[in-house]
Amino acid sequence: MRVFFELCPKCKDRFVERVIEDFQEYVAGTCPKCGGKMKFVLSGRKRVNNTTYKIVINKIDYMKRWRDKCVKIIMKIGEIDKKEAVKRMKTKNSVIFEGDLFHTYLNLRLLDKISSLIEYTVIPDFPYGRVMTMMCPDCGGDADCKIVNIGNGLYESGFYCEKCCDWIVYNVFSQFEVDETYFYLEASIEEADVAIKEMILENIENVCDKKIEHEKIILRDNARNLEIILSIMESYNITYRIEPSYPYKIPKWNSDYYGGKMDG
Repeated sequence: MRVFFELCPKCKDRFVERVIEDFQEYVAGTCPKCGGKMKFVLSGRKRVNNTTYKIVINKIDYMKRWRDKCVKIIMKIGEIDKKEAVKRMKTKNSVIFEGDLFHTYLNLRLLDKISSLIEYTVIPDFPYGRVMTMMCPDCGGDADCKIVNIGNGLYESGFYCEKCCDWIVYNVFSQFEVDETYFYLEASIEEADVAIKEMILENIENVCDKKIEHEKIILRDNARNLEIILSIMESYNITYRIEPSYPYKIPKWNSDYYGGKMDG
């Protein structure tokens, strides 16, 4: 499961939160206010809650020629006057904003305009991936992130200008590489050799959701992050259960290829 947040580029007044199992199924929604096409701007694994975020300035390059631009952005983010903005810019670890997810996102977009001049921290860590845009070199409009099924298990993914109906930049990926389906994997490693247990435990560190109880492991993640675990289990005849059915070929375990440390 992934949570997607859409924003109307015209109204910019709210997020529309959508829960989608597979990104390939995503189709942009319609703004409930103006009827325009929404834009996908954030994604993650958590639904929105009442978390309050802080944006803290760690360091700012106080170059004279960029001073006015920085001051104006800090004034807008903090809703403060010029004197207070300059004070916070000169004070290390000063808080320039506190607020909800929606307004934190809008203010991070403002900070993008001076990203080469400022270092900042979001507290707590911002748990969502922001979708970046590119400017179309032909029309000057925004080119949005897009994934298109081109058949034979392949997908084009990149930045696409809707106005010009053309890709700005893209790559071709297999379905495996873009599949965000979450699989539930359960297995007992009680009777496995010590070296195999160590290898499995070492390779589940990057799995999104994991639970280990009495040498029983329960994992939940996409195919890319479970492939190594499945490869080890298949190669060493460890019985497991996975749901939904795993649609991809499981490669034979190769410790040299995967960077493993298996002996023998």
